[in-house]
Amino acid sequence: MDAAKATGASRITVKDHLRALTEQGHLTLGPLLRA
Repeated sequence: MDAAKATGASRITVKDHLRALTEQGHLTLGPLLRA
């Protein structure tokens, strides 16, 4: 794993994770909070 690739991948991964966690969080936590 190259440091450059790892850094670039981590940046994209972090953004994707934040979006995914936010979307999944709303979808999963929404019903749980309502229940």
